Amino acid sequence: MVQALDPAVTQESLARISSRDAKTQATITQYLGENALDALEINQQMIFEAPSARLLDRLAAFQGGLLERLGIGLSGDDLQRMTASKSSRCSTNPRSPHHTGGVGRVHRPVALHHRWDRSR
Repeated sequence: MVQALDPAVTQESLARISSRDAKTQATITQYLGENALDALEINQQMIFEAPSARLLDRLAAFQGGLLERLGIGLSGDDLQRMTASKSSRCSTNPRSPHHTGGVGRVHRPVALHHRWDRSR
C-alpha cells in the first residue's frame, strides 16, 4: 500500500488491497473534514491544557460521532473507558500523539486514573 501526500493516491492504493478498508478510510476522512475545526481545537486543548471533564466530554462527543458514522455500536465514553485500562499497551495511547508528533510535555504529567476521572 502507498501512503501518499495526495489522499486520492492513498485511497486508490488502499482500495486495491481492501475495498472495505477503503470505504472505512473514506468515511473517516469525510467525518474529519466535516469536523476539522472541532478536531483541531480538541487536539490543541489535549496537548496544551490540563485535562478537564469539559474537554473529555467534548472528546467523547467527537469520538461518538465518528463511531456512529462508522456504524460501530459504541459511544465515545465507551471508547475512553477502553483506552483507560491498566494495560501498558493502552495506557500509552493518550500520550502517543505527543510523542509521535514531536511535542514534548507542556504541563505536568497526570496519572491516567486522574486523566479519565470526569469528577475533576
